[in-house]
Amino acid sequence: MRGQVSTTTRSEALQRITNRKDCPSLLDCESAVTHEYFKRICGTRGYVRCHHYARRMGELKAPMAWLQHQAMYEAVKNAEDQQPQSPIAVK
Repeated sequence: MRGQVSTTTRSEALQRITNRKDCPSLLDCESAVTHEYFKRICGTRGYVRCHHYARRMGELKAPMAWLQHQAMYEAVKNAEDQQPQSPIAVK
């Protein structure tokens, strides 16, 4: 290796050290494109328009389980907000 120029990028070096695998291109990514993926990978400042790229590549899919979970969460949250608060006993 002595005398050879390293072509490893900073990102690749950090991935190797932390034993993580990021997907710079969605076509090379093995994991399914889900809300969790976009929240974790594309939610950073460097990937502001990541969902537009995924849509162009045909990789943006609406994960039904996540959508159902969100709908149930919103319904429960709205129901809790509409319940009257019990008065606090004052001594």
